[in-house]
Amino acid sequence: MATLNSFALLLGLLLKRLSGKTPPTSKRRQFLLGHIDLFDRLIEAMSDVKQPVVWFHAASLGEYAVVRPLMRKMREEGRFVVLTFFSSSGYDAIADLLPDRRDADYVCYLPLDTRGHARKFIRIVRPDCAVFAVSEYWPCFFFELFKANVPVYILSVRIGRRSYLLKWWAKPFVRLLRQVTAIFVHDEASLRMLHNLGIEQCVLTGDPLFDNALRMAASPYEDERVHRFTEKSHRVLVVGSLHDAKDLSLVAAAANADKMLRVICVPHEISQERLLGIKAAFEGKTVLYSECDAHTDFSAVQVLVIDFIGALARLYRYGNLAYVGGGFTPYLHSVIEPLVYGLPVAFGPRTERKWVAQRMAREELGSVVQNASQLQTFLQAYNSVEKLEAYKAKALQFVHLHRGATQQIAQYIL
Repeated sequence: MATLNSFALLLGLLLKRLSGKTPPTSKRRQFLLGHIDLFDRLIEAMSDVKQPVVWFHAASLGEYAVVRPLMRKMREEGRFVVLTFFSSSGYDAIADLLPDRRDADYVCYLPLDTRGHARKFIRIVRPDCAVFAVSEYWPCFFFELFKANVPVYILSVRIGRRSYLLKWWAKPFVRLLRQVTAIFVHDEASLRMLHNLGIEQCVLTGDPLFDNALRMAASPYEDERVHRFTEKSHRVLVVGSLHDAKDLSLVAAAANADKMLRVICVPHEISQERLLGIKAAFEGKTVLYSECDAHTDFSAVQVLVIDFIGALARLYRYGNLAYVGGGFTPYLHSVIEPLVYGLPVAFGPRTERKWVAQRMAREELGSVVQNASQLQTFLQAYNSVEKLEAYKAKALQFVHLHRGATQQIAQYIL
């Protein structure tokens, strides 16, 4: 059994690394600290729970956005919600953001994927069902949930032609997925591919991210510093999840070419090295959010760099245009978050994992840019209030057409 556990652990970590979910070196300490006394803290948290328990697992912050509206719905229905993370960045951000526990009753790391850990976790939590976001397939936990007759659901699944589930070596995972209670998929193509793999228990629901983004956009939010930075400018570009040097070079070139453009820059990761690199790339005056206060004079500032995590989905409301980072890697960030505010959206060419980005490009709601010149052309295309308003009407129509996945999934599970 020890050998099997070790193999499962190594395989799980290998797959997380391949999918980009392994914690970076700078965060391994936080990751390891979060696992100390994990089960003892979990026993204490669950000792007095009387209501039915729904366990949600999200790899990181992006997957949390997928499950968030459903968690809130389950709590409204009287369920006790346990949320686990694999990533330290997701855990750290959400643990701080949940003082009122509106989304989850208890938040912790997912124990490492061994049969012993899985059995112990399930015995303590006693979930009435388990909900995993996107491509979170944990073999040992799945096996033990099946043995305990706990329904298992997977949310927000999209299977592309390059999916590893289509590889010969993924057959054990395919067999595992055939035992899942239900898989909620984005589109007809994913439905067909899963059916071809013999996975029949699929439900077409669309993307719950629309519901989460709409709720975030409708929630009251005000940031006095960001408001003062943007209030006297009619052209504000929000750069969401600035991912790498390619993203930075495009955005910096556009800002350096148009000194009247103001930029709210939200990096994908916060580090001293990353922040210094961002400040060096812009010719206009650039300040960090943490360097500002209620008396900061923004009149000469062109770029405001947000050096904290968790506010991006709300900060889009301060912009007129958006550039979404990660599009030169397989990990394009959410294009839905700016779309719900009616912002014209540009992003890099790697959209193979984002059906919404592909659909937006086809319907001229999103602009694929591959170089600085194309980004500048995009910015110039929306240089009037009339053009922005025409885009906004079309964008919001698209958004409302795709809302409602959360309610459909909740009804199915309940």
